[in-house]
Amino acid sequence: MKASSLIIAFLFLIVGFIPSPLNAETKVIFHFKNQQGEDVNISKAELLLAVWGGFDRIDLKAKGNKLVLNLDKAWFEKNWPTSFADINKSELVVFLGLQAEGYASKVSASFHYVDESTNNSINPGETKRPIVISFPSGEKMEVKKGEATDLNIIFRKPVDRFIKVVDENGNPISGIKISSSIFGSRLNRCERMMEAIRLGEAQSDKDGMIKVADGDFKHSLSFNTEEYDLIHPQVFHDASIELDTYLTDKVTVFKMHRFLLKTIKVRFLKEGKPASKVFLQACSALCNEGCGACCGPLITTDENGMADLKDFRPETVSRIFVEKDQGKVIWETDPKKWLSREGTIEVNLP
Repeated sequence: MKASSLIIAFLFLIVGFIPSPLNAETKVIFHFKNQQGEDVNISKAELLLAVWGGFDRIDLKAKGNKLVLNLDKAWFEKNWPTSFADINKSELVVFLGLQAEGYASKVSASFHYVDESTNNSINPGETKRPIVISFPSGEKMEVKKGEATDLNIIFRKPVDRFIKVVDENGNPISGIKISSSIFGSRLNRCERMMEAIRLGEAQSDKDGMIKVADGDFKHSLSFNTEEYDLIHPQVFHDASIELDTYLTDKVTVFKMHRFLLKTIKVRFLKEGKPASKVFLQACSALCNEGCGACCGPLITTDENGMADLKDFRPETVSRIFVEKDQGKVIWETDPKKWLSREGTIEVNLP
């Protein structure tokens, strides 16, 4: 072999093993199809951005059945919404929302962008973690820094989807208003739901049924009622009547407990005499005291020391108390103890 040929072969080997440029962009190239393998054109694509206590979006430009998404930190910083200008983005999570005419909408699970200082980690000094983009319908891929990766996304036709609310005996409950949204996050002090896209509000009919929007995304559901409590394993602090969940069945059933409503009469005495003008306060049992004001005025006793609690729901109140000077509590009780009591209850104040 000639010397010139050896040099060319050696150079070829060197070039072949040159790594990707350090400044290569990290991209995901999405291709959209339906279940028959036909191209699907995207009518709306957006990044839904959740940070601590805030939520916003970035519109994306899809070209027909294709979307190129840049996941580098520099691209995100260039395209931040103005509302994020002064927000600490250290806990930012991102969702990809997709809409196509005639198909069920899709929203990915949350993921992170690429931070150049730590490869696939958003916070400097953290252990490197992969960036994974996935959808409820099963599409999933791991993104690596400096690489362009392709992912096929399959759209399906929408179906009718319903929520049914029933009591503890399985009987339908009518008149329950439910607000539904596409779930955003719980990145806030009280872990309250932040909605990404509001879908609407409806009221359960005589059969306890409510039609809700269909889609491959996590729903945020708020049951707007003071009469019932949602029986569900997922409860967040004071948000026992709101939850985030995937609706995968044609009809999803939720059980609710109806709070007992009763009138309770309490007579307050001090040294054996009626204690008038006693200021009673109460705290909500459905409220996390670390997240705001959960306690407030309840009633003041009359000249006979009577507190007449009409249309009272003891299960919704964690405690009733009386304070003296400088906020010192001199008496308190859990009103659920009164559920089985009949007649006038007497309380002797110290």
